[in-house]
Amino acid sequence: MGTEQSFRLYLRRWFILGLFALYALWTQVSWIVFSPISLIVTEYYGADIFWVNALSATWMVTFVLFALPANSLVERIGMRGGLLASGILLVLGTGIRWWGSLIKSFWLIFGGHAVTSLAQLFTLGVPPLLSLRWFGEKERVLSTTIGSQAGGVGISVGFALAGSMVARGDDLPGYLLILFASSAGVALVTVLCFRSSPPSPPSRAAAQESEQRRQRHGPDGSQSIQAETTDRMALINNDAAAPGSGAPPGAYAPAPPSFLKGLSTIWYTVTCVPFLVHILSSGTLVGAFWTLGTVLAQVIAPMGLSSLASGWLGSAMTIAGMVSALLIGPIVDRHKRFKLFQMLLGLFFLLLLVGFTVYTIPPWMWGGAAPVPQPVPWGTPLLWILTVGMGAFMAAALPIALEYSAELIFPLLPENSSGTVMMTSANLCSLVLLVAMDLLITGEGSGQHCLWSMVFLCVVVALVLVAVALVPARYHRIRFERFHEDLLRQDPGAAPGGSEEARHALPPAEGPTGALTAPLG
Repeated sequence: MGTEQSFRLYLRRWFILGLFALYALWTQVSWIVFSPISLIVTEYYGADIFWVNALSATWMVTFVLFALPANSLVERIGMRGGLLASGILLVLGTGIRWWGSLIKSFWLIFGGHAVTSLAQLFTLGVPPLLSLRWFGEKERVLSTTIGSQAGGVGISVGFALAGSMVARGDDLPGYLLILFASSAGVALVTVLCFRSSPPSPPSRAAAQESEQRRQRHGPDGSQSIQAETTDRMALINNDAAAPGSGAPPGAYAPAPPSFLKGLSTIWYTVTCVPFLVHILSSGTLVGAFWTLGTVLAQVIAPMGLSSLASGWLGSAMTIAGMVSALLIGPIVDRHKRFKLFQMLLGLFFLLLLVGFTVYTIPPWMWGGAAPVPQPVPWGTPLLWILTVGMGAFMAAALPIALEYSAELIFPLLPENSSGTVMMTSANLCSLVLLVAMDLLITGEGSGQHCLWSMVFLCVVVALVLVAVALVPARYHRIRFERFHEDLLRQDPGAAPGGSEEARHALPPAEGPTGALTAPLG
């Protein structure tokens, strides 16, 4: 028997979270830097508007192509090492952009912006892993919410900075110099002060993740990982127990085919149906929200709103999402019903999306002879309520989706890996939906084509919610922690470092509806 593992929450966890949130915020400021001033950039550098808009699209494309390789690198060098690599890329990219502005080279600016897009690869999947390593079970959703929503704050800050600091093309070099210097400062402080994990883990799941990390990267990790993968999949398959615990024969998942020995984790991940359905459905929901924000100005253009009002409407939608996420996070932390909250948020988003679609139909489409109303530069109260409501419900779903991803695939994938897969899915789905809606939208929000693009988006969201409802809920990480808490009361050797049998004991199976054997919350 070994000594019992102690779990501890450190006050500085909030400082670490705040530090990461500040860095994540600043990477998103770097992303949105040209969008609010696209016309100024086009005129000053003589570039085509298509390529100016492509500056923002490079970040989505980069994430889809390189997120998983970058995540593998983070697993090897740790979160702090990943932030160091990200900081170097951010400073290098912003420096190249500033240099390009001095010599008036748009393509050098484009190249620098592409380099900065690589910096995001090391941050977007981090929030759930940081929450696991630093925060307790009842704080994880709140922590993930703060970490993932920091990017939304960065987008709002980026809009405000660009609008207030760049009035004409000659202001661009000074503006990009300020971003270069501030990026260097933020990156330096983050790398110097950030820590990947506390001295003692905050929870049973964090201790398990730490132990698995040591096994993966130990001197004989190549031998232990195969047996450990089998143990992990026994938990994933919901029908396992430890050797010698009285489990029936065949309780363990079969080993993968011999030609996939080196790809065991990938093999089991792609065959975990609930995880795949969640990744695709949640990615589509989040991507639908992002796509709506992109085409918002075109959809509401027939109502006569000014471009300034459209910008403030989109900003209000983002801010409402951040506020609601912070309010909903502690509630989800308490009750742990990730799927239920995701369904409720998605359903309310769909209802508001349908209402928004109907409300923005041009009047002439109802009867063909109805006159077009006078422009309303700032819109109507109902338009603001519908738009802000959609942001409040859907933006809050992202941190829940990140945490639920970790629950579904625990302990097969680390939290940063499940988070990266989730964000990759969201970016890819957003790109697909954006292309599809662009094919339906012609002109600047003119009539019937905008209507059918919105109808298409409503149908996609409705179908995704049906798919989410059909897949049973699974709470592997919570079940693991609850089971070992009970086991520890009976056998102190159940703690990490205790008896081998107790340490590898797995929880009993879940019910057919995914309910836990012990009540949640």
